Amino acid sequence: MPHVPNTIGGVSPAAHAMRTEHALSALRVEWALKLGQRLKAASPMGNAEGEWFRSGAAWLQPGSVFSAVAVPAPLIHAAVDRRSPEEAAAPLAEALDGPVYYRPSRFDLDEEYTVLLSVSDGEAWDMPPTRRIGTHAFVRVPAPGRYRPRVDGDSWWVVPATGPDLCTAARLAALLDAGWQRNRCFTGGRGD
Repeated sequence: MPHVPNTIGGVSPAAHAMRTEHALSALRVEWALKLGQRLKAASPMGNAEGEWFRSGAAWLQPGSVFSAVAVPAPLIHAAVDRRSPEEAAAPLAEALDGPVYYRPSRFDLDEEYTVLLSVSDGEAWDMPPTRRIGTHAFVRVPAPGRYRPRVDGDSWWVVPATGPDLCTAARLAALLDAGWQRNRCFTGGRGD
């Protein structure tokens, strides 16, 4: 009996794995582009693409296309039992159902994560010490495809878009409750 090499559809396992990874990469790019198309509608001057190209981040206004909730990094880290955004990425992606970006500390502001919610979920959001970023403010949103920590210290996607949906308030609230259970350093600000 002749020896038949181990193949998947006539392709070696290594080649199959490369094709699969290439297909996943293409899908991630497509999702990032869809998120970018959705978010650029929140650019007050209509120049999000140019800002993303020039500086890697754009100032966008929440309220018409998305809502933004800023969450202190220690609370997210407690919720997923990790100490850094790089370590928190996988558990955050599992816990939440939409995109989240990380903003390192600067200008005496604490590091935080920004969770993008639907407009309706964001309008009803009220869970201290998180803060809903109002419609009269702007958030610096990283360019779609900016998935790694930046040398320039700017924001980057910890949980990139995996489809057209934004996070739901219910999933975010459940994650934050887990953080509260693990981390008592925010007592007094929770509102219970």
